[in-house]
Amino acid sequence: MKSNQGSGPAMSFLMIEDSQSDAVLAEFYISQVVKGLRVEHRTGAPDSLSVVDAHAGVIIDQNLRGELGVTVARDIHAWDWRKPIMILTGAPMTDIDLISAYEYAWIVASKNDLARSLSKFRAFARMCAACEIATGKTTR
Repeated sequence: MKSNQGSGPAMSFLMIEDSQSDAVLAEFYISQVVKGLRVEHRTGAPDSLSVVDAHAGVIIDQNLRGELGVTVARDIHAWDWRKPIMILTGAPMTDIDLISAYEYAWIVASKNDLARSLSKFRAFARMCAACEIATGKTTR
């Protein structure tokens, strides 16, 4: 998967992760799939959801300090239901938690084994690229 579709700008993601080490590790694995990736890292929900518009997709930690990732995903989904969202979790999720996560997120992946989640990152990057093309933000 090439991050540049034609001569357009590199793909960028908004990563909402309160652990710097987890953010660096996730960014490393995503960069294995998307070359030239740009990531804006935030430790909590964006102050303005308009920040989301500048990115092809959003990656959210499920267990943020003071709030759940699925709550942030719900707010982003209400802002732009077409925006690809991926939730990362390091804790086991109950069936109810998973159903709730998939209501707003396109993909849910484990932080405990990011190497095994590489195919999920690849699928997420493809979804983001397809959405960028469909909305006219980039061309092939």
